[in-house]
Amino acid sequence: MATTHICLSCSTEFHYKKQYNEHSLCCSFMKDRAKERNTNMELVDDRIPNDRMLYELVKHLAVKCDRLEKEVEDLRRIARKEKKKIDILDYLKQHQTPVKNYQQWMKEIEVQPKYLEIVFENNIIMGVKKLVEDYISGFTNDQIPLAAFTHKSGQMYIYKDAWAPIHSETLNTMFDILSTRFLIAYSKWEAENPELQRENEDTTKLKMQYKRKILGTYISDDTKYKQFSTHIFDCLKQGIRTITEYEFI
Repeated sequence: MATTHICLSCSTEFHYKKQYNEHSLCCSFMKDRAKERNTNMELVDDRIPNDRMLYELVKHLAVKCDRLEKEVEDLRRIARKEKKKIDILDYLKQHQTPVKNYQQWMKEIEVQPKYLEIVFENNIIMGVKKLVEDYISGFTNDQIPLAAFTHKSGQMYIYKDAWAPIHSETLNTMFDILSTRFLIAYSKWEAENPELQRENEDTTKLKMQYKRKILGTYISDDTKYKQFSTHIFDCLKQGIRTITEYEFI
């Protein structure tokens, strides 16, 4: 069943929305105009134009409307062209200069016992990922010597002496360094745990399980590196302060 559009001013019914829209604007104006005449007796009406004048007026308004529509489209086109294009490295140089470079920042990452527990319950990948995630969350974006943006999926940047794209070898090395710290932290934790000092079959088996989890020898390096890299990007990615006027090149 076709929808019927009813004018709120005169209750006339229309089957076509366009016709209804055209009518309702004029009808509403005429109703308001009549109300003005009734409430203000001193109101003087303008002279009613003849058909020729009305025709010329409509032509004039049509031309003006068409011109305004073109001007709006031109302004939109100019706005799109003037969207600021900026190189990501230039943006980082201007807006994000960490107090510490990557080497200094990395030295301060410590493996606490709670992260060993994550490895025991899952694997070395989960432990390293959680360690870095928590460490990153303790800093604001401008304090971290690593950066990533939603506009460049998978691409990350590193600050040493200056900002530069980070290579996969650097991320792989980062994972290896942190994995080694897990092994050192585990050795210390094991030496300080009285329950693991008992020499029996159960204790030996438990330590072997822990050591296997820490070393992650049953997981391929490619899997470790890929999952770590993806997680680091997700932790770092930002929308450039939710700015939309930047278009990266």
